[in-house]
Amino acid sequence: VCCMKIYVHYEGSPDFTLLVPAAADTTETILHVKQRFVAAYNQQHGATRKLRAKHISLVLTRKRELEDEMTLEAAGLDNGEDVFVVEKKADTIEKSSVDRTLCEVALAMEKKQYRVARDLCHSLLERLPSHGPSMQYLAIIETR
Repeated sequence: VCCMKIYVHYEGSPDFTLLVPAAADTTETILHVKQRFVAAYNQQHGATRKLRAKHISLVLTRKRELEDEMTLEAAGLDNGEDVFVVEKKADTIEKSSVDRTLCEVALAMEKKQYRVARDLCHSLLERLPSHGPSMQYLAIIETR
């Protein structure tokens, strides 16, 4: 099996490039590549700046964002391809965090764990004071 190489570039401060070798027929995903990149970056630059895999995206030179679940083959990466690290915007990260918390609220409600659901809603309202879904859940909890 031929080995392919992908060049992952971060053009932030400090700049960093990592050559990522992978078998051409691998089931390795974009998330694995991100994790390998972040580990190498943080090992070299962690004292100055740390990256987190969930706070970055990998983008092809064609400006197409690569999904974490994609295998390298499904992403259509060629040997020697350049891929660029793009930091996600804070509002995208916040939305992801809010969505995850709302899923936890729904699960707690399903299990009739109303105190847990209420506490999660209050934590969301501390960050987002007029968050509609949290207020709706709290209204439902008050009727239980």
